[in-house]
Amino acid sequence: MNTLKSAFKNRFVQISFIAFLITLLLFIFTPPSINELVYKSTLYPYIRIGLNNTLGKLPFPALYILLPLIVSALLYIPIQQLIKKRYTNALVYTLSYTAFLITIFFWIWGFHYNNEILVPQPDIDRYPLKTEVILSSFKSALNLREELNTDSISPFSKSETVQLVKDSGRIWLNKAVELLGDPPSIASNKVINWPRGFIIRWGVVGMYFPFSGEATLDGGLHSIRFPSTTLHEWAHSMGYTNEGDCNLLAYLAAQFSSDPFVRYSAQIERLREEMYFAAIQNPNLYDTLKEQMPQILQNDLINIQQFHARYKGNFSEVGNWVNDQYLKTLSGENGIDEYWLWVIKLHIIEEQHPELFNSRFSPKKP
Repeated sequence: MNTLKSAFKNRFVQISFIAFLITLLLFIFTPPSINELVYKSTLYPYIRIGLNNTLGKLPFPALYILLPLIVSALLYIPIQQLIKKRYTNALVYTLSYTAFLITIFFWIWGFHYNNEILVPQPDIDRYPLKTEVILSSFKSALNLREELNTDSISPFSKSETVQLVKDSGRIWLNKAVELLGDPPSIASNKVINWPRGFIIRWGVVGMYFPFSGEATLDGGLHSIRFPSTTLHEWAHSMGYTNEGDCNLLAYLAAQFSSDPFVRYSAQIERLREEMYFAAIQNPNLYDTLKEQMPQILQNDLINIQQFHARYKGNFSEVGNWVNDQYLKTLSGENGIDEYWLWVIKLHIIEEQHPELFNSRFSPKKP
């Protein structure tokens, strides 16, 4: 008991646990309306500006420094105490450091999980997939694919496409945000590549790293998925936590581009999720749709899958499970299903507001 009391006399331990408790209580008991007013609209814009103008100005990825430091401290703290045979200290110090990290996470980004979802999740039983909607997706994707004037697409992104997305992607996102009824937001000012396969091995192609405020992608990401995934991660950096909202924003943002490859990237993401939804909700419909999918679209989907498969392994399922549990804890019971449920949101928006898509998202020439 005396050893435990001694461990809790450490000032860092006391501050960490007190700050964590206050943060947790605020997260649990603050109404979403107050959270959006105080955190989303007032505090976070300054946090975002601060991150963009400090870590975001570095000539190298800040996460390459911060992540090793975070992990090193997490290992060093208990090891140091275990060597000294201070087992209670090792436990208490590790827990306090973890509490410290969680507290920082919530204040620099995590409080957004307490906001209302941008587009409420509909009851999927009320909105079964419609064959004509999916066939329309095939047609739109095929039209864009034909604009690319190539039989096959290299898995490696063209520098001009990367630069176009970096220069204009946040502008497109703000237009998409306004379209859905929110004010424009500040996003991360760059996108960072992990080494090839580094996070794909865990079943992830991109992630927002809140401690540095950077949107990150796997360096082995197929070129077709680059624009949409970048826009998705930037949407997270704007403060949107729901995966469905971020997919929806990425899709809508891409439609404001005049580049057919950017729009094709978004259309392929939509098509992938619609087919996944069909396989779950109506396997017979999925089989019928797959037979009707243009071969060139099937080839692109297969090429993406095969290109990513070289990096996937036993950790992919573990990564999916961890991500699912994380999302269910903070974002709702749907977990990773949010990644494909967004297409129903899009179908409803298109059905209720066709004028938006006819006027804003009509096919454009590059």
